[in-house]
Amino acid sequence: MDRIPSLAIAITFFYRAERLAYLRQICSHHASLADRLATFVITNTADPLEQDQILQAANGADVEIITPTWLGHPYLLTWSHREVFRQCLEGDRDFSHYLYSEDDILITEANIDYWLRGMKRLESRHCIPGFLRYELDPHGVAYCADIIETTTLRGTPKIRFDDGYTMVSFSRPYQGMYLLHRQQMAELLSTQAGSPDYGIWDIREKAAQGLTFWKVREGAHSRLLVGVNQSRLIDPQALIHHLPNTYVNDAGSPNGKIRVDAIFAAA
Repeated sequence: MDRIPSLAIAITFFYRAERLAYLRQICSHHASLADRLATFVITNTADPLEQDQILQAANGADVEIITPTWLGHPYLLTWSHREVFRQCLEGDRDFSHYLYSEDDILITEANIDYWLRGMKRLESRHCIPGFLRYELDPHGVAYCADIIETTTLRGTPKIRFDDGYTMVSFSRPYQGMYLLHRQQMAELLSTQAGSPDYGIWDIREKAAQGLTFWKVREGAHSRLLVGVNQSRLIDPQALIHHLPNTYVNDAGSPNGKIRVDAIFAAA
């Protein structure tokens, strides 16, 4: 199985004590994601006691806490990781891959394996493997965090491969994170794709779009394609857990109401 040689991870953490549990769970997986890594937690708190709690939640990971002082607006905290990645890319702490994540998205070794395999399929097509956020209801059933309507596999933009595997372009590609290799990261930082003015989402969400809407292939909704197996089910390794299960437990939200195993209607 392929491995990421070196990985820079940036997590935006707007300090709330109750969210430290998510950070702890996320960081507990970091050591398995790459041969060498560094984790940067970008946070709004400069309080030494609160920063110590963040370090304890990081659970022994190689963590550097960064508290920006030049934001101007709290919403721009999510964008502060770009400068961290730029310094890594252009300095002596260069990494082969770059992972940005919100503070409640669980990324596992299986997810990384899926991305590496998907990248081999998609690199020549100028696409990027995408993930699907899911949440669990009280019975442990997985629901889509972002897809709010069923669709058909026939009617979804896709690429089919000779082995029967398919990668699809969903109309709602939000995933609360992005993973890019070095060349893609350089592309993001050197083009309009890296600007807060680019894209269709709100300013905080745009920070997680990466290259989602940059140079999209004709007929696709975005540059991200999510794996679907021969059974017409989302590749389990393409699923990333939105740990708070916010939407599935909110009866008034349209999100979190489509089961992951029922995205594609028969057609």
